[in-house]
Amino acid sequence: MKTKSTFVGAITGGTMVFFLAAMIFSAVVILTGCENTPLTTESIDSQDQISFFDLPYDPEAMAKRADDVFTIDTIAFYENFITVTDGGVVLLGETESADAFVVQPESFPYDTSFVLEVTKIVSVDGPMAIIYDCGPDGLTFSKPAILLINVWADFGKSTSSVCLYWLNETTKKWEFQAEAQVDDAGRAAFELDHFSRWGIEGPPSTSRRPASPSGV
Repeated sequence: MKTKSTFVGAITGGTMVFFLAAMIFSAVVILTGCENTPLTTESIDSQDQISFFDLPYDPEAMAKRADDVFTIDTIAFYENFITVTDGGVVLLGETESADAFVVQPESFPYDTSFVLEVTKIVSVDGPMAIIYDCGPDGLTFSKPAILLINVWADFGKSTSSVCLYWLNETTKKWEFQAEAQVDDAGRAAFELDHFSRWGIEGPPSTSRRPASPSGV
């Protein structure tokens, strides 16, 4: 079922500064190689081996086909006005344990409203993918912004790491960027240097990974 909601992050004054500092301190990124074997017809034995991020991005087709391998579960919009001097946080949910987008002070050129569209994708066998469409489009950061993921809430407590993908708007294909390990609190973090469409997925188990051409 497709739903839409809006949540305005309202963290101000000393509370916001403390919350921002705590999030930045806790967001330690571990970047390691994550298997991202290109998908081929020969490598697919069954539907449950297909990763959402192996397929070209086509949201219109996905929205129209309820019987497809991957379907849209929910779409939500979150917004917060953030000043250059203070930086700030866009909470991607309605509690402080939700995913969050953390913007460091003096890291972007002008005070602005940050808007994130969060789309959750489900597949026929259960694994989920999350897309973050960030605006204003094209905004870059001199100090990385931090995407903080509550992995256990989003993907389950058995998930030990998550992978980050970036959408190449020219090719309409997702490109693997990094893998982050889950900490003892069930969170993982990624550093982002610009606004774009980003995707998060829990790595599939070994049995679901497409075999590499070399057999390794």
